Amino acid sequence: MLFSALALILLIAVPEVFVVAEHIMFHPVKHYIGCYLHNENILALKPYIEGSPKMTHYLCLPKCQDLKKKFFGIGFDKCYCGNSIRSPSVPIYRCDRICSSIFDYKCGGNGVLSVYNVTGKIIPLLPAPSKGCYLWTPEERVLHAEVLDKFPVMNQEVCARSCLKKQALLFGLANGNRCFCGNVIISEAAEAVIEKRFCDKQCHNAESGQKCGGAVAIEIFDLVTTQI
Repeated sequence: MLFSALALILLIAVPEVFVVAEHIMFHPVKHYIGCYLHNENILALKPYIEGSPKMTHYLCLPKCQDLKKKFFGIGFDKCYCGNSIRSPSVPIYRCDRICSSIFDYKCGGNGVLSVYNVTGKIIPLLPAPSKGCYLWTPEERVLHAEVLDKFPVMNQEVCARSCLKKQALLFGLANGNRCFCGNVIISEAAEAVIEKRFCDKQCHNAESGQKCGGAVAIEIFDLVTTQI
């Protein structure tokens, strides 16, 4: 009964949290400029920056921020940046391609590009709000994905930035040097909350006093963002 109630709470809460996190990170409607012609004869924006089968606003926007461009555009699985829009606009319904895993937001269409204003740079808000300390072992997952990069330093900032790239809503630190990302706490682990004293392991090569979970514990945080 408790498990069923917990599952129901997660199903109800997660979409709302996703929208809140999405609202903080980027406003697709607020920053949307329009739908523009984009084909082999005329490009709305150039240059082409990157392609990904899971292209979204959150993958394209940081690329164009780093290049200090004014606009970014998405056409199917491709990301473009630029300081000027080089083609005429077309009716908005032409941009009918649904972005990968971003509800019904549009990412261009046949021969057209969805164009947005580049916003300020998005970074994790630190220190992050903790959701608590959970029982953890290397064989059991509390969050779905582990970041396997070999970081010279591990702390909240390093892990949060890595999980932000994955569009995660949560991040977790364990054993002083391990970083995990996810959108929900895996149901089997959701009730395994333990005392905060078990999440007392010094973060690997980080400033003294920074804690990154424990040998048998993972501390999980909300991945809240801010704009600079």
